[in-house]
Amino acid sequence: MLTVFWQFLVLGLCSFGGPAAHIGYFQQAFVVKNKWLSDEDFTQAIALCQFLPGPASSQLGMYIGYKKAGYFGSIAAFIGFTLPSFVLLTFLAVANNQFSGSVTVEYIITAAKLLAVVVVTDALWGMVKKNLISIATISTALLTMIWVTFSSGLFGQILPIIVASIAGFLWSFKTQPIVDKHLIKPIRPHIGLVVIFSGLLILLPLIAATNENIKLFSIFYQAGSFVFGGGHVVLPLLQPMLDGMVTDNTFLSAYASAQLVPGPMFTMASYLGASAIPQMPIMGSIIATIAVFFTW
Repeated sequence: MLTVFWQFLVLGLCSFGGPAAHIGYFQQAFVVKNKWLSDEDFTQAIALCQFLPGPASSQLGMYIGYKKAGYFGSIAAFIGFTLPSFVLLTFLAVANNQFSGSVTVEYIITAAKLLAVVVVTDALWGMVKKNLISIATISTALLTMIWVTFSSGLFGQILPIIVASIAGFLWSFKTQPIVDKHLIKPIRPHIGLVVIFSGLLILLPLIAATNENIKLFSIFYQAGSFVFGGGHVVLPLLQPMLDGMVTDNTFLSAYASAQLVPGPMFTMASYLGASAIPQMPIMGSIIATIAVFFTW
C-alpha cells in the first residue's frame, strides 16, 4: 500500500495535461515500467472508467491501486494522486480570499483565466475532432448546443445527456462492433455499494437544506455522479448548482487555477469548497473534494 501511495504521489506532483495525459503517464509507469498490469488489462480498465460517471483518470488510478494492493491500495492511489493538487488549490483559494485586493494576486488570476480560455478551446477542438465524425454525432451536438443555450439549471444539463444516451443505445443495435472475446471479463457489481450510491443520490438533496456542509456535499456528490467524460464536462453542470454560493468570477478562478497545478482537474472542487465556506475553508475544501470523488 505504501508503494502504491508513493508511486501515485510522485505522479500527482508532476502529471500536468489533464485526463488524456494522465492515461499516458499511467501506462508508462504501471504497464511499461513497473508491469503492474498487462496491456490488455489496462485497455479494459480504460474502457470501464470511461463508462462510469466521475473522473476517468482518477478512477483508472484507483483501479491500478486495487490490482496491486486491494481496496487499501485503491484508497492509497487516490490519496497519493489527489493530495498535491488538493493542497495547492486549497492554498490558492485561501490566498485569493485573504488577499483579493492584492494587485499581484489579480495579475496571477487574470493570467490563469487567459490560460483557461486556451485550454478550454484546445479541449473543445480535441473533442470535436474525436467525436463529431458522423451526421448523427454532429446533429446531436448541434441540437444539444441549441437546447443548452436556451435552458438553465440542472435539468437543462441532464436532459440532453439522457436523450443522447437513449438514442445511442437504440442506435447500437444497428451496428455490429468487432469484439475480442478474450478481453471481456464479467463485471459483477457489488449490490451494497450500488444501493449506497443510489440512496445518497436520492437522500442528500432532501436533507441538504438542514445544514450548510450537507448542502455542499450534496452539490458536489451530484456533480460527480452525473458527469461522464472528464473534468471539462463538469463545468456547465456544476456552475448553476453553485449559484449563490460562489460568484462567477470565483468559479472561473477555480477552473483557471486547476490548469496551473498537476493532478486531476476535478480537484477544482477543493478551490470551490474553500471559497463556498470562507469561514472554514479547509473544512469546505475537504467536504467538496471527498464528495466529487465519492462515486468511485
